[in-house]
Amino acid sequence: MRYLILFLFCWVPLRAWAQMPQVLQRPVPITADNQPLSTVLRQLSRQGGVSFSYSSTVLPLQTRVTIPPGPPRPLYYTLDAFCRPLRLSYAVVEGQIVLWRANDRPPAGLLAGAGIYPKPLGPPAPPRQAVPLRPLPTRRVGVRVKKYPLARQLSTTANATASVAATPVPDLSGPTLSAADTINMAADTAAYFNLGNIMAKAQQTLVAMKRQAQIKGRQLKTTAQRVAAVPPMALSPDSARWRQRQARASRFIDSLTVSIMRAKVNLRARDTTLASTAVRPPRVANSLYDEHTWQITLVPPLGTNGLRAGRAVNRYSANVLVGYAAGLRGLELGTVLNLDRDTVRGSQLAGVGNLAGRHLGGLQGAGVLNVVGGGGRGLQLAGVLNIAARPLAGWQAAGVLNYAGPPRPDATEPAGPLVQTAGVLNVSLAEVRGVQAAGVLNVARRVRGVQLGLFNVADTVTGASVGLLNFVRHGYYRLDVLYSETWPALATLKLGGSAWFYTQFVGAAQPFDGQLRWGLGYGLGTELAARRRFSLSLDALALHVNEEPSGWTKQLNLQSQLRLLVGWALWKGGRIRLVAGPEVNVLVSQRYDADRQAVYSQVGEGQHLLAENLSGSTLVRVWAGYSAGLRF
Repeated sequence: MRYLILFLFCWVPLRAWAQMPQVLQRPVPITADNQPLSTVLRQLSRQGGVSFSYSSTVLPLQTRVTIPPGPPRPLYYTLDAFCRPLRLSYAVVEGQIVLWRANDRPPAGLLAGAGIYPKPLGPPAPPRQAVPLRPLPTRRVGVRVKKYPLARQLSTTANATASVAATPVPDLSGPTLSAADTINMAADTAAYFNLGNIMAKAQQTLVAMKRQAQIKGRQLKTTAQRVAAVPPMALSPDSARWRQRQARASRFIDSLTVSIMRAKVNLRARDTTLASTAVRPPRVANSLYDEHTWQITLVPPLGTNGLRAGRAVNRYSANVLVGYAAGLRGLELGTVLNLDRDTVRGSQLAGVGNLAGRHLGGLQGAGVLNVVGGGGRGLQLAGVLNIAARPLAGWQAAGVLNYAGPPRPDATEPAGPLVQTAGVLNVSLAEVRGVQAAGVLNVARRVRGVQLGLFNVADTVTGASVGLLNFVRHGYYRLDVLYSETWPALATLKLGGSAWFYTQFVGAAQPFDGQLRWGLGYGLGTELAARRRFSLSLDALALHVNEEPSGWTKQLNLQSQLRLLVGWALWKGGRIRLVAGPEVNVLVSQRYDADRQAVYSQVGEGQHLLAENLSGSTLVRVWAGYSAGLRF
């Protein structure tokens, strides 16, 4: 019998483990040191990848919970660790864990005890049908009450009754275990569930069993004495009194069975014979937040939503000063601030600032600041600053700064097209698919489009970076060292996001005429073709030419060039190219030569001029030439 009991105590937990939902078997490495229950639930939701559904007005969310450190353990272990002391129950419904007080009624659709955790030490026995008593030959037998178990004592006393002979009552409570055996089985169960408080429950259960056995033993002895005192003929099977005694005995046996089981499991008896009911899928939105058609708030919590404003999703919202809600699905107007800690789907308009804690799907318009704690799709318009912690698909327009944060580590797809326009600075740590335009600086990780700004910084550009300085990590960098009919030494540094468009800085010198002549310039260019070892580029640039002995010519003395360069790699796959091609030069000068007492420039003098015109104080020359050199 002891081996049978040991087998049952081992088989029941293993069967419970096999039937336990997979979500409860996920290992979580949580450790809590006197932290609120709400914080522990948030950590479990994040680490276990499961959502919880509960009522914040029912659960003691501020109660401090301690979970000792250790290796990652199954989710059900952590839940049982604080649900048992706090007298909470939980069940898995459609992949979501629902929490409620153990003394309350389970959610609609759940069978009593089916799929509900924590499990009791032993399953409650179903109600037993009454066993009808059969009459036996009447004879008087002496009654000797020995120290038998409670159910066996009931059977022995019934057989010993002189007036009533009944069939022996089956052993409903099972073999009675000693105190040591009961504590050992409780210790085995505690080792399986790894719960520290199960031993205390075992001690309480043992005391309750002894107390109930003593009380029922006294009741049994009294009942047996009363039955034995009845005359035999008064209890014939055909008499009404016999049927009354039979019904009373059946009710007594049933109540005795339920009382013994209550003493063993230390729980209230429950009716498990009810028909099963289909579980309804929970409405997540309603269980998490309350939906309201409209609300008006002065400052939180002085509003129509009161203290539950943080759990309200509003369709129409008006905030006299500051508003606070869980989310928005419509229109929200505020004179100072609009604060929504979750998702905004609609329009937020405020005089100072708007905040969407998690996601934006619509419009944010504010005089100073717009903030999105996550990403989304929509439009942000602010007088000073727009911030999105994650990539935003849409348009950010601000007077000073626009910022879009990096994508999540597990994100594989970009958020979508993004346009950023700011008076000073644009920053996008994700991909810009569109236009990024700022008065001073543009910073982006990847650009599929155009960057327009005084300074442009990016990692990769598929398109163009147009600015005074363009720094692209994986971009286009070239240096041309050339000789032309006008400048024997000319160098061009080309910088750009790609060969499709680049900017260039130009320096030229002519030290061989007995008088140093030099120039500095800036230009734009593009590679029209690039096929293996062959390339074709078109450059347009302008140089300010200095011809004064003192160094810098203050008057207008500008030479413009349009040149077409054909390149050929010196070896296959090499970077160094031999380049050469024609060019057209235009000089516009207002330099006054003191020696000649007239407007004069040496640039282009002696060349085959296509045109020359001196009109008042402006000299214009046009000529054709060539350039040749190396590209590195």
